[in-house]
Amino acid sequence: RAGALIKAWKSAVAKDDSADVVTTAPAKAGTKRKAETSLGESEIRDMYLAGTMGKLRVDQLKEFCREKALPVSGKKADLIDRIADYLDTN
Repeated sequence: RAGALIKAWKSAVAKDDSADVVTTAPAKAGTKRKAETSLGESEIRDMYLAGTMGKLRVDQLKEFCREKALPVSGKKADLIDRIADYLDTN
């Protein structure tokens, strides 16, 4: 049924020189940006009082712990507990 149409299509493609050219755009390397992690003690304290410290990222919590000479090991909940203890005593 479609044999004649396929033969006609193949002959049309064979005659077209542009069908042999394959072009690809070079891949562009993306730029990696550092996320802003620095939060002051007042911002952390406000989030602690509001009960929203869970919205902070682990790297933000670890940076705050480093600034206050607190241990940075453990899970997110451990970091939040350490910071909460620090804010309660200071």
